[in-house]
Amino acid sequence: MRALGLEGGVERGALRTDRGVVLADVIVDASGLAGARLLGEPPGIARHDLCSAAQEIRAVRDRGAAEALFARHRVPLGEVLSFVGSAGGYSVLNLRLEGDHVSMLTGSIPAEGHPSGRAMIERFAAEHPWIGPPIRAGARAIPLGPPALPLARGRVARIGDAALQVFSAHGSGIGAGLVAARVLVDAITRGGGLAEYETRWTRERGGLLAAYDVFRRYSQRITLAELERLVTTGLLDAAMMRPAMTQLPPALDARALLEKAPRALRERALVSRLARVVARMEAIRALHPLYPSRPGAAREAWSRARTRMIGRSWVASRP
Repeated sequence: MRALGLEGGVERGALRTDRGVVLADVIVDASGLAGARLLGEPPGIARHDLCSAAQEIRAVRDRGAAEALFARHRVPLGEVLSFVGSAGGYSVLNLRLEGDHVSMLTGSIPAEGHPSGRAMIERFAAEHPWIGPPIRAGARAIPLGPPALPLARGRVARIGDAALQVFSAHGSGIGAGLVAARVLVDAITRGGGLAEYETRWTRERGGLLAAYDVFRRYSQRITLAELERLVTTGLLDAAMMRPAMTQLPPALDARALLEKAPRALRERALVSRLARVVARMEAIRALHPLYPSRPGAAREAWSRARTRMIGRSWVASRP
């Protein structure tokens, strides 16, 4: 069944589909990137804000050669071996060896002249003959950006990719969409309705996703040489990256920062850029718990403040 739009608008409308009209107290748009857009938003995603992701499970032809690759990079078996930045600053290729197969997960921004996620897998497999044919495979485009607003109006709410509820630092949307679905169900069952869903999710989760989208844009612009310098000097280490991998707020440990100070002085330009990014992330996170519960002048002022903090570069990149 395919949604065609709403009859009578979002306040009183029924969902019009290719199989007839559906009547419901609440209509949830979870139709994804190219879906129904029942609220008329978000606008089309710019090509530079689209992640091409792919995942394949492939047979292993030579287990010894596979283990040797993990050993060469000092990654224990069972852990994920990641190659970061091989197809642009935002890109990643993850490998996990499991029995007689290997799981491969990739992501990149092809609009910036890089190979797609699927092409990254094909290239890596061609360079490593121990990787066999695909057992299961899938690929799709993931929209990247700060969460869209509004999340609800009238009888219609949206979740998932349709609402840009994506942890765009590494293009993960499934977890964010499931959390949003739970918040939506709780709001409805408690009697708070769709307005409570929008307010609660934006205050509790929106700031984290919007903040990490700022980091995503920073990572897209960083060069491989700059990334190597940040890692080799220890300025970008496991302790700093772990929160991003687990979708938690950045952890700033004062003692660790002091220990890195001598190395930071040798990379002042890089550190200055990263510090500005982190400061903007913290400001955006602090703003979201203040999201006004009702439409009006206060919410409009809040939206303008968020746009300034996020930066016009993202807004202007959209058609």
